[in-house]
This record gives sequence, C-alpha cells and structure tokens, in this order.
Amino acid sequence: MRTKLRSSPPFESSVVRHKIGSIAIQTQRLFLDNRGIGLDHVGRRSLITTSFRLSLRRFAYHYVVTSLFLRRDCPPTHNNMAQANALAVPMVPPIPPPRPLNYVDHYDRMIDVFNGTYSSFLAKFGPESDDQPAALRDSVLAAENNIPKVFGVFQSDPTPRVSFIHRPTKFAPSLTGATTWDNEIFGFLGDLQAGNQVNLIKWPEDSFRRTIMLRVPNVDTMDAMWAAADANTVMLGPFAGNAPNTSEIRARFLCPIPQRYVRLGLSRHMTPRIFWTDIVGQVIADGAQNDCSVLVNFGRMICTYGPTAANGGRTYPMNKPLVSPVPDQVLGDRKWQWVTLDLPALLGRDHTSFEAAVLQQTAVFHQAFQQQHTDAAAERAAARAPPRPFPMSFLKLLHKSIACVVPLWMPICLPSTTPWPISSVKMPLPRCPVLLTLVPASRTPPLCRP
Repeated sequence: MRTKLRSSPPFESSVVRHKIGSIAIQTQRLFLDNRGIGLDHVGRRSLITTSFRLSLRRFAYHYVVTSLFLRRDCPPTHNNMAQANALAVPMVPPIPPPRPLNYVDHYDRMIDVFNGTYSSFLAKFGPESDDQPAALRDSVLAAENNIPKVFGVFQSDPTPRVSFIHRPTKFAPSLTGATTWDNEIFGFLGDLQAGNQVNLIKWPEDSFRRTIMLRVPNVDTMDAMWAAADANTVMLGPFAGNAPNTSEIRARFLCPIPQRYVRLGLSRHMTPRIFWTDIVGQVIADGAQNDCSVLVNFGRMICTYGPTAANGGRTYPMNKPLVSPVPDQVLGDRKWQWVTLDLPALLGRDHTSFEAAVLQQTAVFHQAFQQQHTDAAAERAAARAPPRPFPMSFLKLLHKSIACVVPLWMPICLPSTTPWPISSVKMPLPRCPVLLTLVPASRTPPLCRP
C-alpha cells in the first residue's frame, strides 16, 4: 500500500490517499472551516465518515504545540522536554556595575535621548530663538531629570574661568513652616568633593538673558590665534570693527552642555583657553561644529574681551557672578536630600561586587533546582500521556498542511513548575514545513481517539 500526501493553500482541505497499486482504497481529508478542525475518511464508495471534529476554541485551549524538539510520531520524553524547558529558563543576569558615587558617572550613565544630535535641544537656548529668559528658566525647572541639566557659565573674578553648574532646583516650601529659602532656585557647582560635599550656589538671576553683540574671530582664526599665543595669554581681543576673519555674534549668559561633553569639564574650573581647546576642540574633532553651533559660539564669546572701558580696563561681556549661600541646618538637609536622590549609593543602598556575586550564584542554584523540578514534572507527564492521542495519518497530514492553520492565534505552553500550563502569551503557529506533535494538557483526557 502506498500513501501520498498533498498539501494545499491555507483554508483549503489537504488530502492523504492510500492506494494499493493504482486503486485508491481510502482518502483522508484534513479540513479547517468555521466549525473547527477535523479529519474525514472517504471510502471506496464515497462514504464520508468524520473521525473527529474540534472547535477552534477547544483545540486552542486543550492542546499545545511542541514542535521544536519532538518527533512527530512519539510522545514527549524526559530528554527532549528538558531541552525544550531549557529555552524557557532565563539567562542569569550579569553582575551590575556599582551605582555612581559622583555626578560625572551619574550623567555619563544616562541614556542619551538625543542620540548624539543636539541641534534641536540647543536651538531654543540660542540668542536668536524667540524663547524669553524667564520662560527658558521655568521650562528647565519643570523638566524631568532624564537628561543632564548642565550649563556653562563664565566668571571674571578673581580670574577669568568657565565652570559647569547643574541641577537647578527650586526650594519647595514645607508644611512645617516658612523658611528664608522658600522658592529660591539653587544649583550645584562642579562635582562632589571630599566628604561627599558639593558647592551649592544660587542660580543666577536672568541666567538666560542675551549678551551684547561682540566681534569675535571665526573658528579657524581663533584656533590659529590660540596656537600662536603665549602660554600666559588668558583671552583674545578686543577686535576692531574692520578686523579680518571676524564676525559679530551674541549669546546667552548660560549655555547648555550636551551630554557627550559633560564629563570633560564638570569636575574642574577651566580658563577660556582650556575651554576652547578641550570642549570646543572636541566638538570640532567630532564633526559636530554645526550641530553644536550654540556651544561653539558660546566658546567664541567667552574667549574674547569686550570693548575697552573708558578707564582703559578690560571688560567681560559674558561675566555672570555666582553666589554661594551659607547654608543653615534646613538648607543643608535639603541639599543632602537632592544629592542622595540622584546618588542613592551614598546612603549605602547598593551592593558591593562580592555581595552581587553571591546573589548571582544564589540565583543560579535556584534556577538549577527549579530546572530539576520542571524536568521531573515533565517526565511524570510523559509517563501519563497516551502514546498517540491522534491518528498517525492525522499527524502526517497536519505536518504536511500546517499552512492551513497559520492564521490561528493560539496560547503556547511555556514550561514552569506545573506540567503543561496554559500561558496567556500568544503567538502564531509556524509555517510549514515543521516537525509537529499535538500533546494533550496534563490530566486532560484526549478529546478524540483514532
């Protein structure tokens, strides 16, 4: 007797024919319609008998597909089910690095939401944007701390220098009573120092106000001037109105620092020359001069003296003095709350590398015991399972015509401590050809017999 299988497109019946010589003695047709899935037998006299019929709902919830490791003509065994269960065991997570203990690492580990392109972020802080200083300040205060709120500021006293101030925060009033600091805006100057101390400053008034127009060298010209300048040169200029390779620009007193360049200057004070060579120089080296043009122009402004004063002295158009308050107990406590909110590891809420390794090994042992329990449950379920819950011809036919049930969305059994649980995770059946076996759920009698 010869058996031929013919698969068909989705939602069309698939046929298996049994022949002796050239005479067809029996035809089995797998069907899928709005009533369900089943198997019909067509004898030599065209007498149709239905072996079984399952509704799609019962088929989905009482039977699971295990096609990755199982042969289509054998029930599940301990070995192949252990292999299938191994895929469901999650990988042991690696030991996480210790949480940051300073703001440089804290900002460095943040996800760069701008993906290295900062033009849209910097544009509203440019001098030609329509955003007013008060509106910019309020938007910075109201924004969440998912990106570093770090700004460059220039001070001329006692010597010209550039510093990074960050994390502007308004002192929220307390219900316990009013304080002298209520609704004041504070920020941090630089990074943590010895003893986990950070310099607290009052956020500059009109911090985003625009400066006067100033004639400054072009980028290439400024590079050449700094290269040729004496080591003791602090700033360049001033430049006359007809000076070649110069242009008139302006900026705001505070300039946001893109996340990529925060690490370069947060923990130090820089002279204008160092700021140009280390910060702006890195921007140019990255090919981001146009993308970070607001930051580049800020650097050009802080490196250039303003017009000479009437008494012949130097002027600093970008100067924005910073004031450090003398904190009392209330302000000191609030400052420490702000710091530990960003750096909880300072409170000891972190694991050492040794403790993390112990926790990791404990998770490994737990998963090993869990795997043994799962394997034993799978072996017991395999021992109770009937050898062939479906006719062999049905399995062969379903294997050849699995494309007809591709549109179905069925719960897939995921191994766990309970044998053959029904998970709420849904995924489509794979397209043929696959090796397929339909296995009844644990303690559920087969819905049909051959």
